[in-house]
Amino acid sequence: MSHKCQRFEFPMKQFQYSLQPYKGVRSRFQCPNCNTKESFVRYIDLTTDSVLDPSVGRCNREDKCGYHLKPKDFFDKNGVRIDRPVQEPHKVTHQPPSRPLFIESIVVQRSMQGYDRNNLVLYLIKVLGENRALDVAAKYRIGTSKKWPGGTIFFQIDQKGLARRGKVMLYDPSTGRRDHNKNHSVHALLGRSHEKPAECFFGEHLLNGNNKTVCVVESEKTAVIASIYLPHCIWLACGGLSMLNYNKVKALRKRNVILYPDLGGYKLWTEKGEIFLPKIAQSWKVSTVLEKNGTQEERKNGLDLADYLLRYKPEEFNF
Repeated sequence: MSHKCQRFEFPMKQFQYSLQPYKGVRSRFQCPNCNTKESFVRYIDLTTDSVLDPSVGRCNREDKCGYHLKPKDFFDKNGVRIDRPVQEPHKVTHQPPSRPLFIESIVVQRSMQGYDRNNLVLYLIKVLGENRALDVAAKYRIGTSKKWPGGTIFFQIDQKGLARRGKVMLYDPSTGRRDHNKNHSVHALLGRSHEKPAECFFGEHLLNGNNKTVCVVESEKTAVIASIYLPHCIWLACGGLSMLNYNKVKALRKRNVILYPDLGGYKLWTEKGEIFLPKIAQSWKVSTVLEKNGTQEERKNGLDLADYLLRYKPEEFNF
C-alpha cells in the first residue's frame, strides 16, 4: 500500500513538561503502580503549572517499584505526540489560561499518517479505492490514534484553520460500522479536558475560498463519503442529530444550505432549521431523499446518506 502523507519529523530539544517540584507532602501522591502513598511525583505543564495526567509521573521507590511514565510515552500510548519548547522560567504562569486552548497544528499534522493501521481509512480504501480514500483523508485532515488499535481522529477545524476539537473513534475496517463504546477526545489525551474551545462543524475549514452549496449531515464518516459522490457541494458534519445548533450554523452565513439528517431526523432538523437558518443562510432546505426512499427496516436501523450512496460505485453514481 502506498502512502501519500509524509511523516513529519521535528527536533526534540526541550519539553513542555517537568516533574513537579517538591512543595511538601501535598505535592507527592499515591503511586498508581505500587499504591504507596506520598511516593509519586507527577509531571506538570510548565506553561500552566497544571498536572498533565494523574498517571504520568515517577515513583520515588525506584528499587522496589520503578514506575516511570513519561509525557512522551503517555502521548505515544494514546496516539498523540507533541513536543513544544518550554516557556522561559520568568514567563511561567501559576494561573490557569484565560482563553481555551486550541489543538496545536503539529498534533494534527503528526496524526495524519499511519493510514495503513487506521480502520476507517482501510474501510474507505475498500469501498472507494486507495487514491480516493487517501485524498479525502488528507482533505478532511483525518488523524490516526493509538488510543485503540485502528483508531481514527476527526478534527473540528474552523475557517481560521484552528483545530477546536478532536474526536477519537473506532470503526470496523470491514463493515465501516462504528463502535459506540469507543469515544474519546484529543483534549482529554492532552490533559486539557477543561480547556476546550466551542465546537464547530467537522470540515468547516473547507468553506474558505468558494461559494459552493453547503450540505450538513450528522456523522463525520457520512460527510467524508458524500464528498466523493457529490463533490459539487461542501459536506460538513455536526456530530449527531442533537448537535446541530446556532453556534455552529453561524458559519453558514449567506450560504445555500441543504440539511441531510439520518432517517428519523427530518422533523427535528426542519424545526431547528426554521429557528436557526432564515436569518443566516441565503437559502436552506431539508432533503427528503431518505424520507421518500427509506423502508421501515431502514428507518428502524437509522439509515444515513452514506448507506444509500455506498450502494453504487462512485464512478457509476449519477445524482
